[in-house]
Amino acid sequence: MINSNKITGIILAGGKSKRMGRDKGFILYQGKTFLEHIAFSLGKVVKDISIVADNPDYDKFNYNRIHDVYRNCGPLGGLYSGLLHSDADYAIVLSCDVPLITTELIKMLIQEYEELYDVVQFSVDNEAMPLVALYTKTCLENFKTCLEKGEYKLLDALSDLQVKTIPIHVELSKCLSNINSEEDLASLP
Repeated sequence: MINSNKITGIILAGGKSKRMGRDKGFILYQGKTFLEHIAFSLGKVVKDISIVADNPDYDKFNYNRIHDVYRNCGPLGGLYSGLLHSDADYAIVLSCDVPLITTELIKMLIQEYEELYDVVQFSVDNEAMPLVALYTKTCLENFKTCLEKGEYKLLDALSDLQVKTIPIHVELSKCLSNINSEEDLASLP
């Protein structure tokens, strides 16, 4: 298993939040923001946490905030920026809309890592979840090539890498729920 002092945590919070209509990282759930819930679970297994977001309001959380190197390129651009600025060989990358993520699931990503892989991600009902995943720095060159070609789809960028996908049982899938709309928010336990 990878030692936690070699893993950084990267929270992607620079999305446009079109379906939600507001910045998802600041949404309150059980008295804490989504970002605080995610950082709490992530902070138990990584050496440090960075937030990829251009919004200076994220500075109040006292984590390193990273600006997108390639702007308006979606999650791939944020992921590239986070990995580029990390001094660790590995990163747990989480989108800011998974407030139910648990430390146990994050540990599972780390435990499932093997050296032949560039990425370890979950899947729910055969749908890959590349924004709840472990990435290695080996991804950087491929991501940069895609971004410079104007190819911004993360799943397409992953097709050229060695990716291990871990199917998640139904009982754990709730912890990976993306909260993208007011309806999703209302359905939280």
